[in-house]
Amino acid sequence: MRPSAKTFHKLFLFFFFIFLANITYAQSRNAHIDSLNKVLWETPDLDLALKLEKVIQKEAKELRYYPGILDCAIKITIKLQAAGRYGVALKKLEEIEGLLEKYGIDDDKFSVYFSKAMVYWQIGFYNEANTFYDRAMIYALKEPNIDDRYHRIGEVFLGKAMNFKSSKSAPSDTIEYYLKKSLSVKKQIREDSRFRRGLVNPAHYLCLFYITEKKLDSAKKYLDFALGFKLDSEGNDDFRIMERNYFQGMFYVASGEYQKSLPLLEKAMEYARTLKANYRVRDIAEQLSKAFGGISNHQEEKKWLKIYTKANDSIGMVEKQTTNEALEYLKPTIAKVQKNNSHTGRLWTVLMVSVILVIGIVVFFLRKSKNKNADHMALTEKVRILSENMHAPEKRTEELKRLTEMAMSNDPVFFTRYNEFDPMFRKNLLKIEPSVTAADLEFCAYIKLNFDTKEIARYCKLSVRAVESKKSRLRKKLGISSSTDLNLWMSQL
Repeated sequence: MRPSAKTFHKLFLFFFFIFLANITYAQSRNAHIDSLNKVLWETPDLDLALKLEKVIQKEAKELRYYPGILDCAIKITIKLQAAGRYGVALKKLEEIEGLLEKYGIDDDKFSVYFSKAMVYWQIGFYNEANTFYDRAMIYALKEPNIDDRYHRIGEVFLGKAMNFKSSKSAPSDTIEYYLKKSLSVKKQIREDSRFRRGLVNPAHYLCLFYITEKKLDSAKKYLDFALGFKLDSEGNDDFRIMERNYFQGMFYVASGEYQKSLPLLEKAMEYARTLKANYRVRDIAEQLSKAFGGISNHQEEKKWLKIYTKANDSIGMVEKQTTNEALEYLKPTIAKVQKNNSHTGRLWTVLMVSVILVIGIVVFFLRKSKNKNADHMALTEKVRILSENMHAPEKRTEELKRLTEMAMSNDPVFFTRYNEFDPMFRKNLLKIEPSVTAADLEFCAYIKLNFDTKEIARYCKLSVRAVESKKSRLRKKLGISSSTDLNLWMSQL
């Protein structure tokens, strides 16, 4: 007996409603993942965010909700960068690149390349950072949404300005040009766009630039421009509140209005600690120390200088580990790709990564050989100059050579041997300032041996910025004016 048309109609409605129910259920699950991603972004606790990331990734993969997977990965990477976890951030970026290749997506390549540029900038690989900024610009120009396009182009210009500033490879005019270019591009964003508030970033950094150049009128102009933007009325603007108070407080310190700066900087510190923004904690502590020094509150000045020193040392330790972490970040990806090499796409990835690794190893050994020859020449010349300055006999010259070699290899017993070679150096420093630490004394020994900033950064595996900060801290602690040559001062001690 054949089913009637009425029966077919009922079956059709039955399966149609099941289909609609499945779509509705999937959409509700996707919305749930989107809400979890929002919670991940807003939580200030990095450890909690990392735990939440695992939950989101598991659920999104089960649903094959690829936008949720990518959104989660990009958000956690930005949080890792802000916390100074650069090695882990590089690993996450490699994972995101793998996902983009797997799903055939180009839309998020800007975020990946821009984030990589930011990481390389933070760890002092300025050429690599500039390369990734250029790659990011290619995808920024392709962005179809005009407001988003101007926002992304402006961010790349801002990133390149900060990269040039840190590398000291360009004159101040070039840095000023890129900062102004960033602001002028972002001014083309429509008034009602959510990207409009992005104008605050280049305005803040133009303020900082002119403070550094001691052009306070220009700094005030851009600070006022930034202050003209309203904060989020829903209270989701902790980072912007921190930045606004920090830059305004720093301006008042620079202009000598110390009392005005204090409540702003203290509020900025409160938010920086909540957000665990380690670099800002250090920067704000430095400004608070200057502000309290300006009003002759030396007890608070020393307190904040101690906090600044602790934060700076902590950042220095993280930066020292960054290079090794960056070299390690490819290993999990290689292992994962090799496990699935039956898949054609994965096989090509393995081949590409293998070629990159081979090239990297060859380049590494070539550079190592080149650096070894350069180090030998530098060692010979440095020992010759030191021997002449110290009028050292031949036996002392040999000891000096061994000490210099130990310093260049970052030997852990370097300072012990140096103390035996020149015991009065340590005693004289402690007479001047009894609170100097063992780390300070070792750093001073490097300066006494006439190593410049870049050499200390290279041999101690620190960033140039970290070494400059340590020198600045030493000047304050030992009462050495900024006009005095630090290497010359140490050599006469």
